[in-house]
Amino acid sequence: MADVYLVRDPMRDAPVVLKFVRHPELQGEATCRSLEQEAAILTRLDHPSIGKVLETGDIGGRPYLLRPYVEGLSLAEWIRSRSIGRS
Repeated sequence: MADVYLVRDPMRDAPVVLKFVRHPELQGEATCRSLEQEAAILTRLDHPSIGKVLETGDIGGRPYLLRPYVEGLSLAEWIRSRSIGRS
């Protein structure tokens, strides 16, 4: 559905996560609406474990979300760390 990049935001001088809809012309309107709904839901949530939406928009016909980067384990790393020693 989307391409996700870790980039440096020059306006905030901080790392951020940029999530673009992957080729909206191939994905269709439903995919673009899905990202817009994700943004709408995330802006209403208020919890320390949920990163805020910093910005939404459209670049070259590709909707995007911009969120703060939070350093930590990837899901795969977390799963591996939980399964160590289990058989």
